[in-house]
Amino acid sequence: MSDLRMVRQVIALDRLRELSRIHGLWPDEGRLLHHALSECFGKRTIQPFRLLPGRNGSNLATLYGYCSRSEEELKSISAKVAPPEFHELFSPATLQLKPMPREWIIGQRLAFDLRVVPVRRLMRPILPWPDQAARSKPYAKGAELDVYLVDAMRKWPTGIPQGVERAELRQDLYLAWLAERLRPSAELVPEASRVASSRRITLLRGKSRQDRPEAIIHGELLVTDSQAFSEMLTRGVGRHAAYGFGMLLLRPPRTAV
Repeated sequence: MSDLRMVRQVIALDRLRELSRIHGLWPDEGRLLHHALSECFGKRTIQPFRLLPGRNGSNLATLYGYCSRSEEELKSISAKVAPPEFHELFSPATLQLKPMPREWIIGQRLAFDLRVVPVRRLMRPILPWPDQAARSKPYAKGAELDVYLVDAMRKWPTGIPQGVERAELRQDLYLAWLAERLRPSAELVPEASRVASSRRITLLRGKSRQDRPEAIIHGELLVTDSQAFSEMLTRGVGRHAAYGFGMLLLRPPRTAV
């Protein structure tokens, strides 16, 4: 497996939004970043990635990503092929890289910050709840739906019972979904994990606009397979990893091992 590196790049948000509009990709900044990274460094060279806005209204944001190329290689590729506007956006002067560990200790506990699109693709059609008045037809096989909706409809075909707290249910279902995605590389620590925020967002894919759930999950995990864990960092967690989702940003754990 190639050496994995973490990339850091400072980006001006006003310029990013201007380019998003110029290229007809607003409001999906992740789609613009996917396009810009591909044009500068090659497809899937920096993937997955995550854009973290600055605090207190700062116009600067920080893009983090994983790649297997060196700093010299990235700068050389960009200098030769990048369009001027994207070469300016990813200024070589602020590009930084650091090597990631080649081996991970089995049982090592790590904290993480993760932005995901928690969805499932239906393997078979599923009937909507009776109170979904706007939906008269079954959700078709192959449809990409919110994990919360799919798993809750499977458990309660007639609707969520009274007394079930929906916010807690959403968190439980999202964490269960994440635990599935982490295996066999890592084991989620549920008592140290939570859904920090969730909302609906608009994604641009081809010429279509898609309404999808977004969740920010903060938590802790235990490494269970060193090679599989490195591969998961490279691959990302869940769908849409090429568009700013699925990057595990690792942190020191709060809980003593």
